[in-house]
Amino acid sequence: MTAKNMASKNTANKDTYQLRHIVRRYAHLSDLFLEEKTILRLFKKKLTNMRMLDIGVGGGRTTSHFAPLVKEYLGIDYSRQMIDACENRFPNHPDNISFKLCDVRSMRMLKNNHFDFVLVSSNGLDYMPHADRIKAMKEIKRVGKRNGHFFFSTHNLLSIDELLHIEFSLNPVKTSRSIIRHILLKTLNKELDKSKREKYAIINDGAHQFRLLTYYITPREQIRQLSNLGFKNIRVFSSKTGREIVKKSEIYATTEGIHNGLSYLCDF
Repeated sequence: MTAKNMASKNTANKDTYQLRHIVRRYAHLSDLFLEEKTILRLFKKKLTNMRMLDIGVGGGRTTSHFAPLVKEYLGIDYSRQMIDACENRFPNHPDNISFKLCDVRSMRMLKNNHFDFVLVSSNGLDYMPHADRIKAMKEIKRVGKRNGHFFFSTHNLLSIDELLHIEFSLNPVKTSRSIIRHILLKTLNKELDKSKREKYAIINDGAHQFRLLTYYITPREQIRQLSNLGFKNIRVFSSKTGREIVKKSEIYATTEGIHNGLSYLCDF
């Protein structure tokens, strides 16, 4: 895929998150994922002294859980419609809570070394090209305070076989839909089998009715990227159980993370 085509697809990703029915759906979400609940428990006693940056805040799913607990809360998104949804959802928020239109790849409005805790939920870094994703992580590193924490989720490239799984059911309509989805995935991703052998890949995985291109990465490569960017004390959490995966051999081999992704916690 050429740089020009990728830029066009990246614009399409952003356009998707500005569609009225997509914004409405995100504005009604309120539950934390299991791994987010784990992080909330781990940091609950510390949050009161933390400045928090919630990147890709969407419709405010995580806001009600974290914002009341921290010293300062800023939710950002590159979709104006999502920011408007947050303002409508929390109309009388206190002064220490705010929402701003901002692209994680260029957060010039935010100070260096300012935030104690940065959250990117719902695989929010996975909807941009590789170079932009690295740029975003550099920006996150810049605004994060030394010894602060960065928590995010990302799709696991080792889970591709699960993505292609055909679900056979006694319900013929359900089976037919699964087969059609499988065919579309193979058609829209001509080199999917080759992608499984890469360190990372950009894939149309069917998200939002096949509108999006999604970044998938192996756990080994994700840890290497984070280390090269200067992040420390990298830990990995399961989206199925919410628990930390401790053994490196298990981290590097896990095939989970097709939907909510694997989650990574690291220090600035």
